[in-house]
Amino acid sequence: MACTARVLGVPLPHDWHRRFTGTDTGDFREIDMWGRSVRGEHVVCHTHMVCSRCGAVGDAVECICDKTKADHCVFRLDGMSRVGDE
Repeated sequence: MACTARVLGVPLPHDWHRRFTGTDTGDFREIDMWGRSVRGEHVVCHTHMVCSRCGAVGDAVECICDKTKADHCVFRLDGMSRVGDE
């Protein structure tokens, strides 16, 4: 699929960027290096690849991290503020 923008009749490739669509949190259990069960929280951010030229929506992309890191993630915080504005 080519972008709708053209230069001398040749379609330009998509100019993909990530767009934040939502987030989920959940608990997890894992075993630490001493064999103890450890509980924690993780955050999953949902994003889509979107073309800035034509608006085409591409693949869904998800990232996952622990809650502490997610609370400081610039991309997540910016995306959450934009979703709240819509």
